[in-house]
Amino acid sequence: MMQFQKMCLYILGMLVMSTVYNVVSAELVKTQRVVIATLGENVNLRCELSKPKDVLQVTWQKTKGQSFENVATYNKRFGAKITDAFRDRVTVTQVGTDVSCITIHGVTKEDETCYSCLFNAYPEGAIIGRTCLSVYEIYEPHLEVESISKPESGHEEVKSITCSVTGKPVASISWNATEDVIVNPQQYSVVNPNGTITVICNASVLPSRISNKEVVVTCKVTHPGLTREKQTSRVISAPAIESYLEKNISKPPTNAVTIGLICGLLLSVVGVVGILKFCWKKNGKKPESAQKRFPKDNESESVSENHDPLRTPLNKSFNTGQTFESPLRYRSTPLKNKSFNGCSPLEGSEKTNHVPFRHMTPSKNKSPSKSLLSDQSPALKNTTPEKKEAKSKRAIHYYR
Repeated sequence: MMQFQKMCLYILGMLVMSTVYNVVSAELVKTQRVVIATLGENVNLRCELSKPKDVLQVTWQKTKGQSFENVATYNKRFGAKITDAFRDRVTVTQVGTDVSCITIHGVTKEDETCYSCLFNAYPEGAIIGRTCLSVYEIYEPHLEVESISKPESGHEEVKSITCSVTGKPVASISWNATEDVIVNPQQYSVVNPNGTITVICNASVLPSRISNKEVVVTCKVTHPGLTREKQTSRVISAPAIESYLEKNISKPPTNAVTIGLICGLLLSVVGVVGILKFCWKKNGKKPESAQKRFPKDNESESVSENHDPLRTPLNKSFNTGQTFESPLRYRSTPLKNKSFNGCSPLEGSEKTNHVPFRHMTPSKNKSPSKSLLSDQSPALKNTTPEKKEAKSKRAIHYYR
Protein backbone atom coordinates (compact mmCIF):
# COMPACT_ATOMS: atom_id res chain seq x y z
CA MET A 1 0.00 0.00 0.00
CA MET A 2 2.80 2.35 0.90
CA GLN A 3 4.59 1.53 -2.34
CA PHE A 4 1.49 2.35 -4.44
CA GLN A 5 1.16 5.73 -2.75
CA LYS A 6 4.81 6.48 -3.39
CA MET A 7 4.35 5.56 -7.07
CA CYS A 8 1.38 7.90 -7.47
CA LEU A 9 3.24 10.75 -5.81
CA TYR A 10 6.22 10.18 -8.14
CA ILE A 11 4.05 10.30 -11.27
CA LEU A 12 2.26 13.43 -10.09
CA GLY A 13 5.56 15.12 -9.34
CA MET A 14 6.87 14.31 -12.82
CA LEU A 15 3.78 15.82 -14.44
CA VAL A 16 4.12 18.99 -12.40
CA MET A 17 7.80 19.29 -13.21
CA SER A 18 7.09 18.72 -16.91
CA THR A 19 4.42 21.42 -16.97
CA VAL A 20 6.67 23.89 -15.17
CA TYR A 21 9.53 23.05 -17.53
CA ASN A 22 7.38 23.61 -20.59
CA VAL A 23 6.21 26.96 -19.30
CA VAL A 24 9.75 27.97 -18.56
CA SER A 25 10.87 26.74 -22.02
CA ALA A 26 8.07 28.68 -23.70
CA GLU A 27 9.21 31.79 -21.94
CA LEU A 28 12.82 31.17 -22.97
CA VAL A 29 12.06 30.65 -26.70
CA LYS A 30 10.51 33.34 -28.89
CA THR A 31 8.44 32.01 -31.78
CA GLN A 32 5.20 32.58 -33.65
CA ARG A 33 2.59 30.23 -32.28
CA VAL A 34 0.57 29.94 -35.54
CA VAL A 35 1.98 30.54 -38.99
CA ILE A 36 -0.42 30.83 -41.94
CA ALA A 37 0.66 29.87 -45.44
CA THR A 38 -1.28 29.58 -48.67
CA LEU A 39 -1.18 26.36 -50.62
CA GLY A 40 1.78 26.32 -52.99
CA GLU A 41 3.64 29.21 -51.38
CA ASN A 42 6.85 29.25 -49.34
CA VAL A 43 6.77 29.66 -45.55
CA ASN A 44 9.40 30.45 -42.91
CA LEU A 45 9.48 28.92 -39.38
CA ARG A 46 11.70 30.74 -36.86
CA CYS A 47 12.80 30.21 -33.21
CA GLU A 48 15.01 32.42 -31.03
CA LEU A 49 16.28 32.15 -27.44
CA SER A 50 15.30 35.05 -25.23
CA LYS A 51 18.51 34.65 -23.16
CA PRO A 52 21.93 33.48 -24.31
CA LYS A 53 22.72 29.88 -23.41
CA ASP A 54 25.54 27.44 -23.99
CA VAL A 55 23.80 25.64 -26.86
CA LEU A 56 25.46 22.59 -28.37
CA GLN A 57 22.90 21.75 -31.10
CA VAL A 58 19.61 22.98 -32.59
CA THR A 59 17.07 20.42 -33.88
CA TRP A 60 13.82 20.89 -35.86
CA GLN A 61 11.11 18.23 -35.54
CA LYS A 62 7.75 17.69 -37.25
CA THR A 63 4.82 16.35 -35.22
CA LYS A 64 3.13 13.32 -36.78
CA GLY A 65 0.28 12.24 -34.53
CA GLN A 66 1.89 11.12 -31.26
CA SER A 67 5.43 10.90 -32.66
CA PHE A 68 8.07 13.28 -33.98
CA GLU A 69 10.11 13.27 -37.18
CA ASN A 70 13.45 15.03 -37.48
CA VAL A 71 13.61 17.65 -40.22
CA ALA A 72 16.98 19.42 -39.81
CA THR A 73 19.85 19.89 -37.32
CA TYR A 74 22.64 22.39 -36.75
CA ASN A 75 25.79 22.44 -34.60
CA LYS A 76 29.05 24.34 -34.73
CA ARG A 77 31.10 21.30 -35.67
CA PHE A 78 29.06 19.77 -38.52
CA GLY A 79 26.93 22.72 -39.61
CA ALA A 80 23.35 22.36 -40.98
CA LYS A 81 22.04 19.01 -42.10
CA ILE A 82 18.61 18.14 -43.58
CA THR A 83 17.12 14.67 -43.48
CA ASP A 84 16.51 12.80 -46.72
CA ALA A 85 12.70 13.06 -46.49
CA PHE A 86 12.81 16.90 -46.58
CA ARG A 87 15.99 17.56 -48.53
CA ASP A 88 14.19 18.69 -51.71
CA ARG A 89 11.72 21.00 -49.98
CA VAL A 90 13.37 22.39 -46.83
CA THR A 91 16.39 24.67 -46.41
CA VAL A 92 18.03 26.17 -43.31
CA THR A 93 17.99 29.89 -44.03
CA GLN A 94 19.39 31.15 -40.71
CA VAL A 95 21.96 29.25 -38.65
CA GLY A 96 23.22 29.83 -35.12
CA THR A 97 23.02 28.51 -31.57
CA ASP A 98 20.68 31.23 -30.35
CA VAL A 99 18.40 31.58 -33.42
CA SER A 100 17.34 29.21 -36.19
CA CYS A 101 15.04 29.47 -39.22
CA ILE A 102 13.93 26.94 -41.83
CA THR A 103 12.00 27.49 -45.09
CA ILE A 104 9.44 25.07 -46.53
CA HIS A 105 9.08 25.47 -50.30
CA GLY A 106 5.78 24.80 -52.05
CA VAL A 107 3.60 24.18 -49.04
CA THR A 108 1.20 21.24 -49.36
CA LYS A 109 -1.69 19.98 -47.25
CA GLU A 110 0.62 17.39 -45.63
CA ASP A 111 2.74 20.21 -44.21
CA GLU A 112 -0.14 21.42 -42.05
CA THR A 113 0.97 20.40 -38.52
CA CYS A 114 3.06 21.65 -35.57
CA TYR A 115 6.86 21.99 -35.60
CA SER A 116 9.24 22.06 -32.60
CA CYS A 117 12.64 23.71 -32.28
CA LEU A 118 14.92 22.19 -29.59
CA PHE A 119 17.93 24.13 -28.21
CA ASN A 120 20.13 21.50 -26.44
CA ALA A 121 21.99 23.57 -23.79
CA TYR A 122 24.32 22.62 -20.98
CA PRO A 123 23.44 22.05 -18.17
CA GLU A 124 19.71 22.99 -18.73
CA GLY A 125 19.12 20.34 -21.37
CA ALA A 126 16.57 20.84 -24.18
CA ILE A 127 14.85 24.21 -24.38
CA ILE A 128 11.80 23.74 -26.65
CA GLY A 129 9.87 26.17 -28.79
CA ARG A 130 6.67 25.26 -30.64
CA THR A 131 5.02 26.71 -33.76
CA CYS A 132 2.07 25.38 -35.79
CA LEU A 133 1.59 25.74 -39.54
CA SER A 134 -1.91 26.31 -40.93
CA VAL A 135 -2.27 25.87 -44.70
CA TYR A 136 -4.92 27.94 -46.44
CA GLU A 137 -6.36 26.97 -49.80
CA ILE A 138 -7.69 29.45 -52.30
CA TYR A 139 -8.27 28.81 -56.00
CA GLU A 140 -8.95 31.08 -58.95
CA PRO A 141 -12.50 32.47 -59.17
CA HIS A 142 -14.75 31.72 -62.15
CA LEU A 143 -17.25 34.19 -63.62
CA GLU A 144 -19.97 33.12 -66.07
CA VAL A 145 -22.57 35.21 -67.93
CA GLU A 146 -25.78 33.78 -69.42
CA SER A 147 -28.78 35.37 -71.18
CA ILE A 148 -32.19 34.70 -69.67
CA SER A 149 -35.64 36.29 -69.87
CA LYS A 150 -38.01 36.76 -66.96
CA PRO A 151 -41.79 37.15 -67.47
CA GLU A 152 -42.07 39.64 -64.63
CA SER A 153 -39.64 41.97 -66.40
CA GLY A 154 -41.87 42.31 -69.46
CA HIS A 155 -39.82 39.93 -71.62
CA GLU A 156 -36.83 42.18 -71.16
CA GLU A 157 -33.45 40.59 -71.72
CA VAL A 158 -31.71 39.76 -68.44
CA LYS A 159 -28.10 38.67 -67.98
CA SER A 160 -27.42 36.15 -65.20
CA ILE A 161 -23.92 36.40 -63.70
CA THR A 162 -22.41 33.69 -61.48
CA CYS A 163 -19.12 33.92 -59.59
CA SER A 164 -17.71 30.93 -57.71
CA VAL A 165 -14.51 30.28 -55.76
CA THR A 166 -13.21 27.38 -53.65
CA GLY A 167 -11.01 27.80 -50.61
CA LYS A 168 -10.21 26.93 -47.02
CA PRO A 169 -11.36 28.65 -44.91
CA VAL A 170 -14.39 30.12 -46.66
CA ALA A 171 -13.78 33.01 -49.06
CA SER A 172 -15.87 36.13 -49.50
CA ILE A 173 -17.31 37.38 -52.82
CA SER A 174 -18.41 40.90 -53.73
CA TRP A 175 -19.61 42.56 -56.96
CA ASN A 176 -18.44 45.73 -58.61
CA ALA A 177 -19.69 47.33 -61.83
CA THR A 178 -19.00 50.55 -63.70
CA GLU A 179 -22.76 51.27 -63.58
CA ASP A 180 -25.62 50.40 -61.23
CA VAL A 181 -26.95 47.43 -63.20
CA ILE A 182 -26.56 44.51 -60.73
CA VAL A 183 -29.72 43.41 -58.91
CA ASN A 184 -30.79 40.55 -56.61
CA PRO A 185 -27.39 39.18 -55.49
CA GLN A 186 -27.64 35.80 -53.72
CA GLN A 187 -24.87 33.74 -52.10
CA TYR A 188 -24.61 30.18 -50.79
CA SER A 189 -21.79 27.75 -49.97
CA VAL A 190 -21.04 24.02 -50.36
CA VAL A 191 -18.65 21.99 -48.16
CA ASN A 192 -16.48 19.61 -50.18
CA PRO A 193 -15.24 16.18 -48.95
CA ASN A 194 -11.62 17.41 -48.73
CA GLY A 195 -12.56 20.14 -46.27
CA THR A 196 -12.61 23.03 -48.74
CA ILE A 197 -15.66 25.26 -49.15
CA THR A 198 -17.06 26.47 -52.47
CA VAL A 199 -18.85 29.81 -52.40
CA ILE A 200 -21.30 30.64 -55.23
CA CYS A 201 -22.80 34.07 -55.75
CA ASN A 202 -25.54 34.76 -58.32
CA ALA A 203 -26.89 38.09 -59.51
CA SER A 204 -28.80 39.62 -62.42
CA VAL A 205 -27.82 42.39 -64.80
CA LEU A 206 -30.39 44.49 -66.67
CA PRO A 207 -28.85 45.61 -69.98
CA SER A 208 -31.62 48.19 -70.40
CA ARG A 209 -30.06 50.18 -67.55
CA ILE A 210 -26.75 50.49 -69.35
CA SER A 211 -26.35 54.10 -70.40
CA ASN A 212 -23.18 53.55 -72.41
CA LYS A 213 -22.46 50.92 -75.01
CA GLU A 214 -21.16 48.42 -72.45
CA VAL A 215 -20.54 47.85 -68.75
CA VAL A 216 -17.74 46.01 -66.95
CA VAL A 217 -18.83 43.64 -64.17
CA THR A 218 -16.13 42.49 -61.71
CA CYS A 219 -16.16 39.66 -59.17
CA LYS A 220 -13.88 40.37 -56.18
CA VAL A 221 -12.63 37.61 -53.85
CA THR A 222 -11.08 38.16 -50.41
CA HIS A 223 -9.51 35.41 -48.30
CA PRO A 224 -7.30 35.21 -45.19
CA GLY A 225 -4.60 33.51 -47.23
CA LEU A 226 -4.43 36.33 -49.78
CA THR A 227 -2.31 39.42 -49.39
CA ARG A 228 -4.54 41.18 -51.92
CA GLU A 229 -7.94 40.36 -53.38
CA LYS A 230 -8.41 38.39 -56.58
CA GLN A 231 -10.56 39.76 -59.40
CA THR A 232 -12.17 38.52 -62.58
CA SER A 233 -14.23 40.67 -64.98
CA ARG A 234 -16.62 40.39 -67.92
CA VAL A 235 -17.89 42.98 -70.41
CA ILE A 236 -21.66 43.13 -70.99
CA SER A 237 -22.87 45.10 -74.02
CA ALA A 238 -26.04 47.15 -74.12
CA PRO A 239 -28.81 45.75 -76.36
CA ALA A 240 -29.36 47.35 -79.77
CA ILE A 241 -32.28 49.79 -79.99
CA GLU A 242 -33.93 47.88 -82.82
CA SER A 243 -33.83 44.54 -81.02
CA TYR A 244 -35.05 46.13 -77.80
CA LEU A 245 -38.05 47.69 -79.57
CA GLU A 246 -38.88 44.43 -81.32
CA LYS A 247 -38.95 42.60 -78.01
CA ASN A 248 -41.02 45.22 -76.17
CA ILE A 249 -43.59 46.20 -78.82
CA SER A 250 -46.63 43.94 -78.75
CA LYS A 251 -46.80 41.73 -81.82
CA PRO A 252 -50.12 41.05 -83.63
CA PRO A 253 -51.59 37.57 -83.49
CA THR A 254 -50.29 35.02 -85.94
CA ASN A 255 -53.71 34.51 -87.63
CA ALA A 256 -54.09 38.21 -88.35
CA VAL A 257 -50.64 38.32 -89.92
CA THR A 258 -51.44 35.33 -92.15
CA ILE A 259 -54.75 36.81 -93.31
CA GLY A 260 -53.09 40.14 -94.05
CA LEU A 261 -50.39 38.48 -96.16
CA ILE A 262 -52.95 36.50 -98.17
CA CYS A 263 -55.08 39.60 -98.85
CA GLY A 264 -52.04 41.57 -99.91
CA LEU A 265 -50.96 38.81 -102.29
CA LEU A 266 -54.42 38.61 -103.90
CA LEU A 267 -54.58 42.37 -104.38
CA SER A 268 -51.15 42.33 -106.00
CA VAL A 269 -52.18 39.60 -108.46
CA VAL A 270 -55.41 41.41 -109.39
CA GLY A 271 -53.50 44.66 -109.94
CA VAL A 272 -50.93 43.01 -112.20
CA VAL A 273 -53.64 41.33 -114.30
CA GLY A 274 -55.52 44.63 -114.67
CA ILE A 275 -52.41 46.45 -115.82
CA LEU A 276 -51.66 43.75 -118.39
CA LYS A 277 -55.19 43.91 -119.81
CA PHE A 278 -55.05 47.70 -120.01
CA CYS A 279 -51.73 47.62 -121.88
CA TRP A 280 -53.08 44.90 -124.19
CA LYS A 281 -56.13 46.90 -125.17
CA LYS A 282 -54.19 50.13 -125.54
CA ASN A 283 -51.43 48.75 -127.80
CA GLY A 284 -53.66 46.33 -129.69
CA LYS A 285 -51.33 43.40 -129.02
CA LYS A 286 -50.44 41.16 -126.18
CA PRO A 287 -47.73 42.25 -123.82
CA GLU A 288 -44.40 40.48 -123.82
CA SER A 289 -45.38 38.30 -120.89
CA ALA A 290 -48.49 37.12 -122.74
CA GLN A 291 -46.46 36.46 -125.90
CA LYS A 292 -44.14 34.23 -123.93
CA ARG A 293 -47.02 32.35 -122.36
CA PHE A 294 -48.96 31.81 -125.65
CA PRO A 295 -46.35 31.18 -128.36
CA LYS A 296 -48.87 29.50 -130.71
CA ASP A 297 -51.06 32.59 -130.91
CA ASN A 298 -48.03 34.77 -131.56
CA GLU A 299 -46.87 32.43 -134.31
CA SER A 300 -50.24 32.52 -136.06
CA GLU A 301 -50.37 36.32 -135.83
CA SER A 302 -46.89 36.69 -137.29
CA VAL A 303 -47.76 34.34 -140.14
CA SER A 304 -50.92 36.27 -140.94
CA GLU A 305 -49.04 39.58 -140.95
CA ASN A 306 -46.03 38.56 -143.03
CA HIS A 307 -47.53 36.07 -145.51
CA ASP A 308 -50.25 35.94 -148.08
CA PRO A 309 -53.36 34.27 -146.64
CA LEU A 310 -53.35 31.97 -149.71
CA ARG A 311 -50.82 29.18 -149.29
CA THR A 312 -48.28 28.90 -152.07
CA PRO A 313 -46.75 25.64 -153.22
CA LEU A 314 -43.27 26.88 -152.32
CA ASN A 315 -44.13 27.32 -148.63
CA LYS A 316 -44.65 24.71 -146.01
CA SER A 317 -48.10 23.33 -145.58
CA PHE A 318 -49.71 24.63 -142.41
CA ASN A 319 -51.39 21.31 -141.84
CA THR A 320 -48.54 18.90 -142.57
CA GLY A 321 -45.45 21.09 -142.19
CA GLN A 322 -43.87 19.49 -145.34
CA THR A 323 -42.27 21.35 -148.25
CA PHE A 324 -43.04 20.38 -151.85
CA GLU A 325 -41.80 21.77 -155.18
CA SER A 326 -44.23 23.83 -157.19
CA PRO A 327 -44.74 22.94 -160.89
CA LEU A 328 -45.08 26.65 -161.78
CA ARG A 329 -42.33 28.46 -163.64
CA TYR A 330 -41.50 32.10 -164.20
CA ARG A 331 -42.13 33.63 -167.61
CA SER A 332 -38.91 34.34 -169.47
CA THR A 333 -40.27 35.58 -172.84
CA PRO A 334 -40.26 39.32 -173.48
CA LEU A 335 -43.57 41.06 -173.06
CA LYS A 336 -45.03 43.23 -175.74
CA ASN A 337 -46.56 46.57 -175.18
CA LYS A 338 -49.88 45.06 -174.50
CA SER A 339 -51.89 44.92 -171.37
CA PHE A 340 -53.20 41.79 -169.79
CA ASN A 341 -56.73 42.28 -168.66
CA GLY A 342 -56.27 46.03 -168.52
CA CYS A 343 -52.83 45.93 -166.84
CA SER A 344 -49.92 47.48 -168.71
CA PRO A 345 -46.48 45.91 -168.48
CA LEU A 346 -43.75 47.57 -166.44
CA GLU A 347 -41.33 49.92 -168.12
CA GLY A 348 -38.28 48.26 -169.49
CA SER A 349 -39.81 44.84 -169.34
CA GLU A 350 -39.42 44.14 -173.03
CA LYS A 351 -36.00 42.59 -172.59
CA THR A 352 -35.60 40.27 -169.60
CA ASN A 353 -38.36 41.10 -167.14
CA HIS A 354 -39.65 38.04 -165.32
CA VAL A 355 -43.20 38.43 -164.21
CA PRO A 356 -44.22 35.71 -161.78
CA PHE A 357 -47.66 34.30 -161.75
CA ARG A 358 -49.68 34.54 -158.57
CA HIS A 359 -48.97 31.43 -156.57
CA MET A 360 -52.05 29.46 -155.74
CA THR A 361 -52.60 25.99 -154.49
CA PRO A 362 -53.37 23.83 -157.50
CA SER A 363 -56.63 22.02 -157.47
CA LYS A 364 -56.70 18.28 -157.05
CA ASN A 365 -58.77 17.78 -160.25
CA LYS A 366 -56.96 20.31 -162.37
CA SER A 367 -53.23 20.21 -162.78
CA PRO A 368 -51.41 22.90 -164.77
CA SER A 369 -50.01 21.83 -168.09
CA LYS A 370 -46.34 22.31 -168.67
CA SER A 371 -47.10 23.26 -172.28
CA LEU A 372 -49.06 26.27 -171.05
CA LEU A 373 -46.33 27.49 -168.68
CA SER A 374 -43.13 26.91 -170.54
CA ASP A 375 -42.34 28.49 -173.90
CA GLN A 376 -39.72 25.79 -174.46
CA SER A 377 -42.33 23.02 -174.97
CA PRO A 378 -42.70 21.56 -178.53
CA ALA A 379 -46.33 22.57 -178.72
CA LEU A 380 -45.51 26.28 -178.35
CA LYS A 381 -42.64 26.12 -180.80
CA ASN A 382 -44.95 24.97 -183.66
CA THR A 383 -47.54 27.70 -183.04
CA THR A 384 -47.63 31.26 -184.21
CA PRO A 385 -46.98 34.16 -181.85
CA GLU A 386 -50.68 35.03 -181.84
CA LYS A 387 -51.60 31.56 -180.63
CA LYS A 388 -48.91 31.64 -178.01
CA GLU A 389 -50.23 34.91 -176.71
CA ALA A 390 -53.80 33.62 -176.59
CA LYS A 391 -52.73 30.51 -174.73
CA SER A 392 -50.75 32.59 -172.26
CA LYS A 393 -53.79 34.78 -171.62
CA ARG A 394 -55.90 31.73 -170.95
CA ALA A 395 -53.33 30.34 -168.55
CA ILE A 396 -53.12 33.62 -166.66
CA HIS A 397 -56.87 33.90 -166.46
CA TYR A 398 -57.08 30.31 -165.23
CA TYR A 399 -54.65 30.75 -162.36
CA ARG A 400 -56.15 34.06 -161.39
